[in-house]
Amino acid sequence: MKCKNCGQKITRKDSYCRECGEWIEQEECRKRLRKKVIKFGVLFILFLFVIFSGISITVYFHSPKYIAFQYFDAIVDSDVDKIYSYIEDKESLFVSESLLKEKDNFEKNIEDVKVVHIYEKGNKTYVAFSYMLNGKNTISYVELKKKKIFNILDTYKVVSGKVASNIEFIVPKDSRVTIDGKDITSYLQMDKTSKYDTYYIKDMIKGNYTIAVTFSNGLKIEKELAVEDGKTYKIMDVELTDMQKKEIEDLSIASLNMLSEAALARKDYDTIASHFKQNIESFYKQVKRKIQADGITALKYSDCEIKDAYINKDGNVEVSLLVDYTYTYKNTLEEAKTKEASGIISLTYMYDNETFILLNE
Repeated sequence: MKCKNCGQKITRKDSYCRECGEWIEQEECRKRLRKKVIKFGVLFILFLFVIFSGISITVYFHSPKYIAFQYFDAIVDSDVDKIYSYIEDKESLFVSESLLKEKDNFEKNIEDVKVVHIYEKGNKTYVAFSYMLNGKNTISYVELKKKKIFNILDTYKVVSGKVASNIEFIVPKDSRVTIDGKDITSYLQMDKTSKYDTYYIKDMIKGNYTIAVTFSNGLKIEKELAVEDGKTYKIMDVELTDMQKKEIEDLSIASLNMLSEAALARKDYDTIASHFKQNIESFYKQVKRKIQADGITALKYSDCEIKDAYINKDGNVEVSLLVDYTYTYKNTLEEAKTKEASGIISLTYMYDNETFILLNE
């Protein structure tokens, strides 16, 4: 503040100018002071408003509702770049932006999206969305995990959606496995006590994958699997070629007829042992007991078809065969009767040097 008369600088405490002696009007000093106080107060209130607004906006942008809605909105728009930005664990063998685009399993025709429920369970938050999908009302959940920013602000990460977690593939021992052509040997869990191999993959982009398994005996299977959260996939079934199927079917009919004929004639196993590459005496005794118990006097297998085939824990091929046969039976009260029938028989084969060998199992 300055003196009106001479312009000399004066303070609010001064009653007159120390330079020229001019008396200072205290009321004017008070008015100026009030203006400054008001100005400072307005600026302080604006400062607090900006601070609290900034905190509120920051908290909202890190809220589960906002994050889940933005994520779901990206799915509705098929915005791969935005969806990928929400994925926490990135750039593994089966998690990448290119893989997300390749698997492109986005829902189409989604309308009227709204959040209907939010609840917490443990350290996870679930946001429920209601929407119309192809004209039908549908509910979906987005799962989020709470995290701290500088140990002050809560934020949330999407942990469900386009990434499946904790997936296991179980195959017979010493098999070689590829997924979409990628070798997954590095994911093998070492367990010498188990008769199966388990491959554990922490994260994979959800979608359909081609799983190719080459078993230790050289047989193979290739199949499509839809990978989902926490799933365990047991791959034991085997894909036989038409030639391999025919070989097994022909061998099964020939073996069953030979065993039946020998059993009907009450022969010892030693008389037919040379026809089999493995010792199947135990199996022969089962056939013999069955024929005698049922009073069968004639039995002829005519045809069979493989209905199922898989690799067991020992690496051998278990096949289920639908067989057609004709049999004659007689008991003490009736005359002999002949009937045609069909049924399922399970046989076990070893596959060695591209040849199937009937086993005693």
